[in-house]
Amino acid sequence: FVADLTPKILDKVMSEKGLASVLKTLKAFNTALSEKHLLLYSRNFNIQKLISDQKWSGEILNTDKDFLSVINTNINGFKTDGVIEETIDHKSEIASDGSIVDTVSITRKHNGGNEKYDWWNKVNGDWMRVYVPDGAKLIEVSGQTREFVPPALDYASLGFKKDPQVQAEDDSARIDEESGTKIYDENNKTVFANWVYVSPGESTTITYKYALPFKLSFDSLQHPADSFSVLYQKQSGSVGSKLISQVSLPDNLKTIWRWPDNEKQDGNSLKMETILDTDKFVGLAVEK
Repeated sequence: FVADLTPKILDKVMSEKGLASVLKTLKAFNTALSEKHLLLYSRNFNIQKLISDQKWSGEILNTDKDFLSVINTNINGFKTDGVIEETIDHKSEIASDGSIVDTVSITRKHNGGNEKYDWWNKVNGDWMRVYVPDGAKLIEVSGQTREFVPPALDYASLGFKKDPQVQAEDDSARIDEESGTKIYDENNKTVFANWVYVSPGESTTITYKYALPFKLSFDSLQHPADSFSVLYQKQSGSVGSKLISQVSLPDNLKTIWRWPDNEKQDGNSLKMETILDTDKFVGLAVEK
């Protein structure tokens, strides 16, 4: 289908002659690239670097501060992602000693059940991965389905080749005994993975609480202030979840700069609500 459709789209795009039509097409491409509905790659190193610098490649981004990306994969859940409404509520609590604990709650609401298309009236089965800073330590999880799916085949006896990237992920993986959460390393991130199911007309919330691998530090002479930021990376191809971002400060710290400017500040708490249709960034500088 894609092989048949793509040439027709390209012919239509390339045959446009009016300036208004060309500008409209360019705007659509720009939106598709910025919202990651269209991804690019090249085997040419220099071209690929340009694509990566423009954030058009879909790769996991690097940051030396806080990071969050929620990735959903519909497996045996029909096409129900088309009627799933997702809210990501992320809160960072900074303690008086500079240590930081994050809590992220992901609510998935199934709006199907009475749709004319039967595939939207099925249970949504989701293999959810939550990407957080490398070295983050899981404290607790709630709302997940404890399920372990055996391999479909005996890959070893059948002589299947092992992909090195998949093998590296498997080698780093462990199962948290209390919650059944799969924890592994990928692209310089720690990943928490679980099955999440939601039936038509219902909603479910999975919550992760974890300690970040770094802390804020202060020195009255050399380092009187420090910064904290969160990079929220959107899942490529998703329509965009509702995002609630909160940062809570202790009484001994005060904000001296923040981004974005429209972040709501209530005492020592900063809050932003938006749609994660593109990557988002929250930052602040604090001092004692």
